[in-house]
Amino acid sequence: MASCVPAITGDLLFDCDNRDLQGIETNLVLLNRNDIDFATSTVDGTNPKIIDSLVLKSGKIGYTLQGIKQLNSFLAEVVPNDQGLNRWRHNLNARVFNLTAAARQQIDLIADGANLVAVLEKKWKGAAQAHAFIVLGWGTGLEIAEGSENSNENDGSFVMRLASSELALEGEGPKNYLDTDYATSSTAFGNKFEAA
Repeated sequence: MASCVPAITGDLLFDCDNRDLQGIETNLVLLNRNDIDFATSTVDGTNPKIIDSLVLKSGKIGYTLQGIKQLNSFLAEVVPNDQGLNRWRHNLNARVFNLTAAARQQIDLIADGANLVAVLEKKWKGAAQAHAFIVLGWGTGLEIAEGSENSNENDGSFVMRLASSELALEGEGPKNYLDTDYATSSTAFGNKFEAA
């Protein structure tokens, strides 16, 4: 019988040549979780924390959420569970500017329960830029946890938090996305993972 309580298997070291940086790049890509072709998307055979091929179903595309400065952010947190296995909550804090009618239509779809996966590029990219991209919500998706628009706050933008549902928390922390190398991954990200 397999044990669900593991032991660690490697060192956790500091790399003087690739010191950590906080923050993410301004743009991120939101994917409808149902648009991901999980049958053809692949996870690295040696390290299950790396998605090495993220494939969308035919005719599907991701959507850019454009930010400024460091106003968008993410938080991944362990949710201890005394009654079972610990879980993870993935959170994406984001702002929607330029509240046109088209933007408001998308906000309504998010508010109505769109189940999303977010791909973000971190400021810290690691050696050979191999750790630049992370994926939130791969297991169960992100849904609206809170959102508001106040004419006198946040420059009148719509501020929202997407998060793992309390009824469907993630089984692990965020995954990295690396398809071959940084250049290939960055191109796919820039193309919003549009299916060929």
